[in-house]
Amino acid sequence: KDNRLAESEQVISQTMEEYFAKLPPLDLAQKKWYCTQYEKLGPDMLVEHPSTEDEPFSVAIEGAYFAHQFIRVYAEKRIGAVPVVDGVPVHTSWDIGMHDYMAIWFWQIVDGWLNAVDYYENSDQGLEHYVRILESRGYRYGTHYAPHDINVKEVGPGKTRLEQAAEMGLRFKAVPRIGKKMDAIESARKLLDHVRFDESRCNAANPLNPNSKGGITHLEEYRKKWNALTVGWNDDPAETGDQHAADALMTMAQGCDVKFTRETMLGGDKPSDWCKGRW
Repeated sequence: KDNRLAESEQVISQTMEEYFAKLPPLDLAQKKWYCTQYEKLGPDMLVEHPSTEDEPFSVAIEGAYFAHQFIRVYAEKRIGAVPVVDGVPVHTSWDIGMHDYMAIWFWQIVDGWLNAVDYYENSDQGLEHYVRILESRGYRYGTHYAPHDINVKEVGPGKTRLEQAAEMGLRFKAVPRIGKKMDAIESARKLLDHVRFDESRCNAANPLNPNSKGGITHLEEYRKKWNALTVGWNDDPAETGDQHAADALMTMAQGCDVKFTRETMLGGDKPSDWCKGRW
């Protein structure tokens, strides 16, 4: 009832009038407020300011990059309890974002599936923090996939993050850059058809980071940017914070060089070349 905009010359289109006709009666000030907000948010209005209980779900298909993939994920019941299998290497894929924001997916190849067994994200932390996180998980690691920009030298240390990580015992495999973002997104879409998610570990928010969400939620909410000028979706992703988990998924999709037909078994105590001394 407080969402009103009385002193405004906001035009209410016929399309909006048809929409309002399906709702309980609204006064003119309420309609003007809604139209003003819709011009800014576009279909995201249905999520930010839903008029009905169903509206937040209706926009998911239209703007979300992975909406159709997750329809299949849920239909095939691929989100649930997915155990970490002993003896099978745990691969990781990373996104290295601005302000030291990092997202990490943890993967195992089991029974012809790519199992997402864990997820972690944080910001404003150095590489040492993430090395400790990997150690604390207690996994036997395989390959650590990183985006191409891990090869960029940092001003302070004069070394790349690839070199700094190697000094800590964490050995990355840098994934080549893909020129078009939509090509990377399409590779992630194809990969999702082979993924099973552990719900508890992959959708747990980081209690130390109030802005964090679960990795599964990020992927479901990763969406296009709404353009108020063209009244349509841009191809560019919206900067909602969901892009980090999605980019870490794309890193795996672009760099994964393992087959889904069988799992690779680790033997004895021999460390892999990608993380000597780090388990």
